[in-house]
Amino acid sequence: DIMKIIILIQLYCLLSMLYLAYYLQTISKALLDITEEKVMGSIIILIVEDKDDEAVTAETAIKKHFGIPMEDGSSYLGLANLREQLDLPSWRGYKNNDRVITVMRARNLTEAKNGFDQMDRFITVFPKAGILTDLMFPGTTGIMQANGIEILLTAIEKKLPVVMCSDTNHHDVGFVPLLAKMLGPAHPSGKIPAILDRKDWDRAVGELMSMFV
Repeated sequence: DIMKIIILIQLYCLLSMLYLAYYLQTISKALLDITEEKVMGSIIILIVEDKDDEAVTAETAIKKHFGIPMEDGSSYLGLANLREQLDLPSWRGYKNNDRVITVMRARNLTEAKNGFDQMDRFITVFPKAGILTDLMFPGTTGIMQANGIEILLTAIEKKLPVVMCSDTNHHDVGFVPLLAKMLGPAHPSGKIPAILDRKDWDRAVGELMSMFV
């Protein structure tokens, strides 16, 4: 009986090792597929926006800026393995000429923090990374507040280009323009663009691209 138990344990360990090897191989293949596409023009952009329609508009502005067809077509890279294995359902990749443009979307502060983690993880694959963020969106506890300020601070800490794009006319946050101005010198680029009268994502994308030097 003891021998049977030992054999079962050994069999279980062997199966676990085989599964782990398969998992690592799948991850490696997914990363290799992306790495093969790596060029100096590759970029990853994190959109922090809780409203679906605004997030779509922001992604459309990104595609427009890079001349990517509005429909997925041949420019869309499925990256199915990567999305499934790394739990990144919002990860979308596009290829246009010599560029690979990857877009991630976060609906709340928790997802945004995960987005920052992924940027750190893939910085060697995507040499350029930036953030487009709303001001008001749910925090880690689901409470709607000015969590975009934390996004600005994290971007400063990680030295990542960031643009705030929000419509603050219906929020009592008159201090935000001054805050963005005061925080600007702390950012490596010397500025933090803040578009606060309305959500102009085309302008926000243009401002973000101008921060890459």
